[in-house]
Amino acid sequence: MRRRLALGSVLFLAFAGAGIAFAIRGARPEGLGALSGGAWALLALLVPAIYALDALRYRVIGAAAGAPIGWAAALEASVANFFFSWLTPGAAMGAPAAIVTLGRRGVPLAAAGLVAFGKSATGTLALLALAFLALALGLGPAPDTLVGPLATGAFVVTAALALPVAAARLPRLRAWLGRPRPGWRGRLAAGVGDAAARLAGLRPGAYLLIFISHLLYFAAFIGVAVVAVAALGGQPLAQVAGSSTVFTAFSYVAPTPGGAGLTEGAAGVFFGALVGPGRAVAAVLLVRGLTFYLQIGVGLVYVLAAGGLRIFAAARP
Repeated sequence: MRRRLALGSVLFLAFAGAGIAFAIRGARPEGLGALSGGAWALLALLVPAIYALDALRYRVIGAAAGAPIGWAAALEASVANFFFSWLTPGAAMGAPAAIVTLGRRGVPLAAAGLVAFGKSATGTLALLALAFLALALGLGPAPDTLVGPLATGAFVVTAALALPVAAARLPRLRAWLGRPRPGWRGRLAAGVGDAAARLAGLRPGAYLLIFISHLLYFAAFIGVAVVAVAALGGQPLAQVAGSSTVFTAFSYVAPTPGGAGLTEGAAGVFFGALVGPGRAVAAVLLVRGLTFYLQIGVGLVYVLAAGGLRIFAAARP
């Protein structure tokens, strides 16, 4: 874990620096001084709400897995997950860190694994489904050249994530996925089948509550971008919300750690048509500061207080 985290940290710093430099070179940030006191107050409420609602997701999925999780354990898992997710490509170490954290709080490792995996899989599915819906309704980024590829990509990934969720509730589909197959098709089916087998451990009636908890969480997370862009003059609000949703989904699936660099560099693509290039860069830097860099800082403090990286590196969830 230490090597992967070190590599991810180096990549994060390199990509973030390059992305910010590219964005600033293309357009000078402007307009943050014009944000009203009400806008700052809303942002001040949304930032802690992200942690609270992410902790709620752990509790809801824990209840669905038959493993009650207390608020303190859920909040610790949230902080650890953010820190390790944003510093590793594809958020690869986020779920393992959450598993270790829940295990240290007394949650059985099997249940902790189900909760962490279930939150990641169903949460990403919910976000990408929202992004695809925004694109399908014409509420995504303004440049027409991006709408097709973004919509296609969001649809493909959403469908891929929906397959194991559906198979978790359909035994015949799980059995079909489990049939031996040669080559890459067999490996792909086995991977989807494994994911479905894990998700099958969640109680069927809890899926609605799980997706409601995801919607509440993303309302706060995406809401930071909506408030920032709208406060800088972005209109209409529906277009701001749609572009903010696609922007958040892009930051989740970008290949760099936490979308570092690519997300900052694409500020004008997502919000330039709404508020102008300079304000778009300012809005994205503010949003990333509150939902990305701040979470890394909070996570670093937590990791050091918990005993350092060795606590997480020594565990084998």
